[in-house]
Amino acid sequence: MENLPQKNENQPKRITWELIWTDFLNVINFEKGVFFTIKGLIVKPKETVDDYLYGARMRHANPFRFLLFSTAIATLLNYYFIFQPSMANGDFSPTKDGSYYDAGNAFGKSVAFNIDNITSADSTESAKEPTVVDEKKKKERSDKIQVAVKIAMNKLSEWMDKFTFASVPIFALFTFLFFRKTGYNYTENLVIGAFMISMTNILGMVLIPPSYFNPIVGGSISTLVNGGFTIYFIYRVFVVGTYSEVDNENKSNFKYQYHRFRRVIANLLKVVSVFLLSYLLLSVLMGAFMFIILYGSMTGA
Repeated sequence: MENLPQKNENQPKRITWELIWTDFLNVINFEKGVFFTIKGLIVKPKETVDDYLYGARMRHANPFRFLLFSTAIATLLNYYFIFQPSMANGDFSPTKDGSYYDAGNAFGKSVAFNIDNITSADSTESAKEPTVVDEKKKKERSDKIQVAVKIAMNKLSEWMDKFTFASVPIFALFTFLFFRKTGYNYTENLVIGAFMISMTNILGMVLIPPSYFNPIVGGSISTLVNGGFTIYFIYRVFVVGTYSEVDNENKSNFKYQYHRFRRVIANLLKVVSVFLLSYLLLSVLMGAFMFIILYGSMTGA
């Protein structure tokens, strides 16, 4: 202790675990806003979004910083608790019965579809040969497919955070096109999308334990929960409280109730359309990425 510098008024506090934690929270700006924001996005998503856009912005976590942080943690946890165990157990091996369609990874079926197409193409070409493909060639083809699948899945795992980021402008595009009457411009839709995808990251992290112990059941639950929350979030932000109501004296009128019912159905269809089109476009991008990697691995390109 004798070699420590003498204390003075301008000397900063000594480094402690509490100070490290406080500095960490200050860096990511979550100390005062993250839990408040998460609660608001679950209970009152529109009010929370509008408060950030037009009100007390400093009360909430920055949506893009929130997105970066949640995506990084979710990707890390999924890699070590879902992806690596699946690879170690051979869930993507063509020699494992039912692994193509029973793997507890959301992209198992997509991988199988592409690999089966490649295999079918090879089989068709082989059928034109004068001799039947022997067991050795079948084994070589199976090993080649297995290596290609592992390469593709590793690449997909490396790019999952990029696809998560890409989902934000995709959702923003469709919410902007379908709900232009709400008055949100495209950049404001980007903020809303960043909040929404951050929350799906949080929900995904919460649902990792069941996916770890039972990939099929856990993956199904995670898909339903995230899909349900996405539809709920879009409906609450872009539909509920957006359209003005008529006078109370007209609410008992049959014509009013009929038009209100039609409006609810129309808005629900819009919400579902945004959800389906966004995930369809994202799936096309991921499928194209997987096909390019698989094709390159299979052909040596």
